[in-house]
Amino acid sequence: MRAWMWVGGLLIFLAAPVLGGQYDFAIPEAEKKPYELAGRLESRYIYHRLDRDSARYRLDAFRDDPGSDSHQWQASGELSASYRQGILQATLLSHHEYVRTYTGEVWDHSLYEGYLSLTPTANLTLDAGKKRVSWGKGYAWNPSGFINRPKDPDDPALNLEGRTMLGVDLIKSFEAGQITNVGLTAMLLPVIDDW
Repeated sequence: MRAWMWVGGLLIFLAAPVLGGQYDFAIPEAEKKPYELAGRLESRYIYHRLDRDSARYRLDAFRDDPGSDSHQWQASGELSASYRQGILQATLLSHHEYVRTYTGEVWDHSLYEGYLSLTPTANLTLDAGKKRVSWGKGYAWNPSGFINRPKDPDDPALNLEGRTMLGVDLIKSFEAGQITNVGLTAMLLPVIDDW
C-alpha cells in the first residue's frame, strides 16, 4: 500500500507543473528558400573473376585479353542547383564520372539538365533548355516513355541525361463530371548535330 502512495504522490508531483499554452506553428527554418543546392558522390570498386573459356569472354575480350581477373574502379559525382524567383525557375544538374578498367581510364563530364521554367499560372508551365522527361510509371522499362532516355537495367533509379527541348504543360481541373483533370503536353525536340 505504501508503494502505491509513493507512486501516486510522485505522479501528482510530476503532473502539477504541466501548463497549457498557445503554440506558434510558424517555423522560420521551414520556410522555403528561393535556392537549392545538392550533390551526390559515389565510389565503387568491382572485381571480376573471368571464365576465359566462355562464349561471353570471347565476345567481350577477344582483342584485349584481360586474363582471368579484372579490376574496375568508378567514381561519380552529381551537382544539382535550382533557383526560383516568382514565376521563373532555373535548374542545373551536372554529372561527372571517372572509370578505370584494364583498357584504360575515362573521364566524363556531362550536363544532364539545364533549363528555365516559367509558370505564369498554376495551370500553365513553359520550359526551355535541356530537361529530363519522365512519362509513364514504368520503373525499368516504360512503353509510353518514347521521349525518355533508356534506363540502365542494372540501376534503373540512376539520373538520366535530359533532352534539349521547348515544352508547354497545360492542366485543367473540373469540379463535376466523370473527367476531373485533363493535361496537355506539347514539346518541340530539335534534331541538330549532336543535340
